Amino acid sequence: MQNLKFTRFYNFAMKTDKIDSSLYFQARLINKVRIGKLNPTKKYIYYNAHFVELKPDILEDFEAINEIPKIWKDNHFADNIAVLAEAKRNKPQSYQDLRLFALTSQEDHFEKMDPESVLGIAQICEIGGSQKAQIEYIETKPSIVNHESKEFKGIGHGMIKSIKQLYNRIVLIPENTKICL
Repeated sequence: MQNLKFTRFYNFAMKTDKIDSSLYFQARLINKVRIGKLNPTKKYIYYNAHFVELKPDILEDFEAINEIPKIWKDNHFADNIAVLAEAKRNKPQSYQDLRLFALTSQEDHFEKMDPESVLGIAQICEIGGSQKAQIEYIETKPSIVNHESKEFKGIGHGMIKSIKQLYNRIVLIPENTKICL
């Protein structure tokens, strides 16, 4: 039987399924996240998005991370995430606590991330090993957030919920006190 968790969110329930991701070599699938997707009748229905870890040291992931700010023209944090992904790629030991995640509508082949399918992106810094994490940047695709009738709902909530499954404690602190920078 699957380990299922339900959370009430707006007009729909969110479901996350833990996935064994040991076979992924590039963008690694962490779990499936049920978010809301607007259907033709203007009601939100369940939709499975995928929460993946992006590895800047792998060329395909690095290229996807760098394409996201170009696609998200009015982004606030995707540019910063791309800059730090390059820093991690160039000096992995200096940024070993930095991890990057995305929520995507892509169904499979996560080894070749489609940046157009990325719904949200997050950068976290592990504090004291893998027990505690600081969310440094988290952003939902601006064209979704700024649209009158949002195609998707629950992206940010789904990313935070997925990060909470990975760490015992999440820390949110002001931008000027970031640890991994």
